[in-house]
Amino acid sequence: MNNERKIKDFSELTTRQQRRRVLSHLHLHHRSVHASQLSSTDIVHSTQETTQEPIPSTSKAVTIDEHSEIFDSTLSSSTLSTADASIKSSDISVYHPVSSHKIVSNFESDLRALIIKHHVSHQFVNDLLPLLRDNGHNSLPRDVRTFMKTPVNTSSIVNSCAGGHYIHFGFEKMLHHSLVHYNYTSPVVSINFNIDGLPISKSSNSQLWPIQGAICIKDTYTEPFIV
Repeated sequence: MNNERKIKDFSELTTRQQRRRVLSHLHLHHRSVHASQLSSTDIVHSTQETTQEPIPSTSKAVTIDEHSEIFDSTLSSSTLSTADASIKSSDISVYHPVSSHKIVSNFESDLRALIIKHHVSHQFVNDLLPLLRDNGHNSLPRDVRTFMKTPVNTSSIVNSCAGGHYIHFGFEKMLHHSLVHYNYTSPVVSINFNIDGLPISKSSNSQLWPIQGAICIKDTYTEPFIV
């Protein structure tokens, strides 16, 4: 008999369970970031050890000139040891601190991906953001639209068409962005297009049919862009 518990879909959970699951994911993310910080701050010191030979002792009286010769010899030996140690500087690891801005950016990107993956409602995210701000994430905005970078005004690019709505992002603009990204300079451009439908939600029959294009570069995968 199989006693494994089936993991419920995020949309089937209560609001309280959704919050617990998201916070659990964030806790795991914090642990991984903390572990990477600890590993990056470990400094491996050079195994090259420089030894300084002691001044040879003598039983007879040492004159001023002889003392000077011993001092000069010791100084030269020390200088050579220092120079040799500098030549071996490749054995010494250099500490590169982790940028806090990069960590914050990765956290925000991972959180956005998590919200999109589990189809989290905007109302839930609006409740979650203040909670995260109160627990040290002051860089997060208070509104889901700002956090998800939702366009402020889309009415100018939305058109009614055949009983639905058509959104045009601009073929020329998206193509130019892709050409610049891949440093494509050929005067001839070949483009692949793909149109496929996918349901927007489980509670309605509405579907989204994105028109995607991608420039063709031999032996190179190029990210598609939305038309």
